[in-house]
Amino acid sequence: MSLNKSLPKVDSHKHFELIVIGNGPAAHRLLCDLASHGHIPSSIAVVGEEQRPAYNRIMLSPLLAEEIPPEQIELTLPNAILAVTKQIVGRRVLQINRHKCWIEDDQGTRYQYQKLVFATGASPVKPSLENRDAEGVMTFRNTRDVELMQQTALQAKQAIVVGGGFLGLEAAEGLRKLGMAVTLLHRSDYLLNRQLDASASNLLRQVLEQRGLDIKTNSTIKHIHAPAGRVTSVTLDNDTQLNADLVVFALGITPNSELAKVSGMATNKGILVDAGMQTSDNNIYAVGECIEFEGNTYGLVAPIWDQCKVLAARLAGQIANYQDKPIATQLKISGIDLYSCGDISATDETAYYLDAEQQEYRRFWYAEGQLVGAILFGNTTMSPQVSELFQATDPVNAQASQSLAFG
Repeated sequence: MSLNKSLPKVDSHKHFELIVIGNGPAAHRLLCDLASHGHIPSSIAVVGEEQRPAYNRIMLSPLLAEEIPPEQIELTLPNAILAVTKQIVGRRVLQINRHKCWIEDDQGTRYQYQKLVFATGASPVKPSLENRDAEGVMTFRNTRDVELMQQTALQAKQAIVVGGGFLGLEAAEGLRKLGMAVTLLHRSDYLLNRQLDASASNLLRQVLEQRGLDIKTNSTIKHIHAPAGRVTSVTLDNDTQLNADLVVFALGITPNSELAKVSGMATNKGILVDAGMQTSDNNIYAVGECIEFEGNTYGLVAPIWDQCKVLAARLAGQIANYQDKPIATQLKISGIDLYSCGDISATDETAYYLDAEQQEYRRFWYAEGQLVGAILFGNTTMSPQVSELFQATDPVNAQASQSLAFG
């Protein structure tokens, strides 16, 4: 028996002008943007870990709630891109040789590249608790998670969702619509504490509780009980014990930058990139949740789409630079209209309107006469107008402020 391990080979069919690691929405958007620039590489490979091509992860919440059919989240590439693209699913890239410009997947196959793009996304955060990997304890990140939650809901009765951000609220509402009794735990004083002030959050809580959610703020899980390998209950930090057939953690994400790090590229919280989405390697770029730019990481769609647009322009030989700007967010729960944008911590000046009976609220934050933050709850029809004002260079006067607040 030979002790010499045979090395993976790169054949003529595995040389690509462009390789993208990751087959999520960012990878898909980048390829679509390349097509819109009229820049079609001669050959493209997209290597992804999931057992399916890219899909619209943004629509996982309505998919969980069974408000849309599974086929509605599918994404299709332009024909010109499809014709030159090899989509490699169910493969994880384990190694990169930056000097010889090849990557190697978990099946030992090597692929040669001229340009390489990281679109590896992020991984959901799971707290370091005993039994965190027990059956019935999970995160909410992909279609497999949706399938598991829907299957569990057929027999289980009690769900606990941990995290009062957008994803946690959407998961909790989706499980409620599947017929489960849902308790939502949030470690802060009020829900969506990064996007809302206390007044808007209280209105949101009222609506969600009227729908049947049990909401506990200033609460976290101290222990997960799984005596036979499956979760049966949890103990909170105040020693309250709650029955649980399902525990879903929605506590944020961590950039998938480890492959770049072990390959010798510059990383910190994520893969470090410049304004052109270029990494510390001149032949390698990165976009999306895996990156870090000027100290910021990303989990929302708008900035990632902007990054893809910039990178597509760069790959097409054009000059383009990414710049952070105010990000608007909206809750994806049917029947709840919520818009939040910008910095809601500014203290210079605010204007607001509240109708508690109609559960309608508007508030605007200003700094040096500029609109820097906004919240609309209950009625978001003016959100396009508000978004335009964030781009304005002229100061917003007091009369205009009151006009915005009172509609």
